[in-house]
Amino acid sequence: MNARRRRADSAAPSPASARRTTRDRTFTALAFALLLILGILASSQIRSLAEERRRLESTRLDYESYARLIDSENAYLADLRTRMDELAVRKESLQESILSGAGDTEALAALREARQQAGFTAVTGSGVAVTLDDSDLRTPDMDPTASIIHDADVRLVVDLLRAGGAVAISVNGQRIVPTSELICNGPTILINGIKYPVPYVVEAVGNPDLLLSMIRTDETLGYRQAEGVRITSVRKDEVAIPAFDGADRVDTLIDALTEVNP
Repeated sequence: MNARRRRADSAAPSPASARRTTRDRTFTALAFALLLILGILASSQIRSLAEERRRLESTRLDYESYARLIDSENAYLADLRTRMDELAVRKESLQESILSGAGDTEALAALREARQQAGFTAVTGSGVAVTLDDSDLRTPDMDPTASIIHDADVRLVVDLLRAGGAVAISVNGQRIVPTSELICNGPTILINGIKYPVPYVVEAVGNPDLLLSMIRTDETLGYRQAEGVRITSVRKDEVAIPAFDGADRVDTLIDALTEVNP
């Protein structure tokens, strides 16, 4: 009987072995749960990345589609502008042909003068070019607004050239007429409805000596140069001032002025 008890005791697991078995089972269960959670997270991340890729691809395709649409509209607008310019030339030619055929030289001369005064015809002749640019020197104690060119600076140059008898004026290739806009628009200036960054090149046809004198002796421009902005003026034997290309907006601008000053 004692022998049987000893054999039974040796066959039963010891308390230490039972504890190890329980720990192993617990570890296995935890490891399985952890792997399951990691698998779920990885699957969710993969689905999220795939969805993000699809979204980015859709955005890229939309961007390319809109870019093509913008290019197409710009090309269409350029074609319309070309056709408008051609029609304007034909219109002027017909007007002159009619007046010339009728022998009304006085009316023909008056028409040409009116077109030139309104800026509807290109003008070429000797004159000057004035370039305005931001300061290239920046220091911590410098007033940031004083080191950049403003719309007021460009307007001052235009006014000085007008006062000096300029026949025609342009800024960055835009003909300046009485209805022209010169308005600050963030880091750019709006000229005839188009944004331009620095530098600003103001060209004028007229007496070069008088025009240069008006620019170089102006106290305000001298003060602005002392603040650091760059303003240079040069004589040019030939300056080509283009015709005003916003003739289609003149009626609208006149109506707006009429509303403001009835």
